[in-house]
Amino acid sequence: MTIQQILNQESINSPSSKRIGFKELKKLRQLGFHTYPHRPLSYSSLKEFGKSPLHYIEYLTKPSVSSQAMIAGKLFEALLFEKDIETDFLVFEKPLPDKDFRNKENKQARSLAFLEAATNGKEVIESFEYQRILGIADQAQSHPFWKRVKKYAFKHPDKKTIIEPSTRLKLTGIPDLAFNRGKIGVDIKFVGSVAGFRKRIFGRTYAYWMQAAMYSLIFGFREFYFF
Repeated sequence: MTIQQILNQESINSPSSKRIGFKELKKLRQLGFHTYPHRPLSYSSLKEFGKSPLHYIEYLTKPSVSSQAMIAGKLFEALLFEKDIETDFLVFEKPLPDKDFRNKENKQARSLAFLEAATNGKEVIESFEYQRILGIADQAQSHPFWKRVKKYAFKHPDKKTIIEPSTRLKLTGIPDLAFNRGKIGVDIKFVGSVAGFRKRIFGRTYAYWMQAAMYSLIFGFREFYFF
């Protein structure tokens, strides 16, 4: 399926598509959307534009906020690649046992932790969550597929931008790693369950299949895996 077919199919048939009015068109122009063919599309932005142009506007204008799930996924990758987590994370431990931060001392300690993290450009993660993700990362490192990846000299590819021939759109992206002389691409996902992952592959919200197709097109991968 070409990128143009993805856009046509998703934007026309999507039940969640939003109609575009004068205000939205004006906003599009302010964002430089009239030069849209020259704006590189990432997987995330292409996925939103596939829903409707208005979804794309909201994606561009909405401030980026790290959710707890995003922070957990980022930590998992750091542990999997055996990086120094102190560079990007501040592990917070409650001074007193408390499930819901009802204790005043814990509330103050957490506020100070977030302030310190924000000052140093770090993400805050609670110690019990850190230990949970650490255990998952240890299991992942013993997985046969990960051993296969490490057997080959894998590398973290540089970001790449191409012009898709059938639409002349600029597509850009960067997978987590490539191995076997750049023939195989891998993107790491941190999800709650295998069943949840399967829904995300073909579901409209995440559309992982689009990411696999897009990265394979950009980098010329013969195979692409999610781990």
